[in-house]
Amino acid sequence: MNHPDAIRQLAEIGMDDLSYKAIALLPLVQVAWADGAIQEAEHELISQLAEERFAVGEEGTRLIEDWLKYAPSEDYYRRGIEALVTLVTKDGEHGLGDDVLTELVDHARQVAKAAGGLFGIGSVSRSEAATIDQLARALADGAVGKGPPPLPKTFSDKKGRVTITFANTMTLDMAGTKGGVLEPDPMFGMSGRIPVDRQGVTIGSDDRADLRVEDDPEISGLHCRFYEENRKFYVQDLDSETGTFVGKERVSQRRLIGGEVIHVGQVVLTFKLLRKIPKQMAQ
Repeated sequence: MNHPDAIRQLAEIGMDDLSYKAIALLPLVQVAWADGAIQEAEHELISQLAEERFAVGEEGTRLIEDWLKYAPSEDYYRRGIEALVTLVTKDGEHGLGDDVLTELVDHARQVAKAAGGLFGIGSVSRSEAATIDQLARALADGAVGKGPPPLPKTFSDKKGRVTITFANTMTLDMAGTKGGVLEPDPMFGMSGRIPVDRQGVTIGSDDRADLRVEDDPEISGLHCRFYEENRKFYVQDLDSETGTFVGKERVSQRRLIGGEVIHVGQVVLTFKLLRKIPKQMAQ
């Protein structure tokens, strides 16, 4: 993968050189969600294609499992298909195959049939059929829609009434290693950067949380966790009631590549990768 437009478009939906092959499965996920639920047969077929046909790897598999647990938004699908078309038509080293766009329409029909009819064979719902037709047009000519939908009200109607406190008072002495930090939105009365390391940073209303949130009924006791593993960074929802969102997408676990805006209840944080990190994180 080397085309700048493809790299940029994929980064905007949280994908990089370790996970980009999963983009080929996003249209199939869209078809599977078309009737409102993922059927076991659809899940199995998509997982099989991910492993055997597209060899998406560990990070790609992690992303697909997240899509299959929480349906991506229409805006995410739109931008994903746009990135897929750019990747296949402009990047000569995408590694997905020259006929992948045509092939995906056939795979989409297989996914739709997997959950229908007797023993999951032969029947395609109207919603799935409509989604496949739309997909075929989008892959054929790049007609992927016009503009993102508005943010859900819960993300745009922030009043800043909640307060957050960080249990660890470490100073951010800077060292020369790349690392990840969280920056709370200034409206919550907390400045500075919170380092994310192997120990992780938990967010919740409970005293056990590293980042404690008060006066926010949408926050669970231990709501989510940010952590580093093998020099990669992740956010993991801890079975919260209201969910953890990267951008507008509800996630169970999502790799963070830098620049993501995370919504946890009313709290808004930005994850950033730094060229320099707190000395404690480099140990």
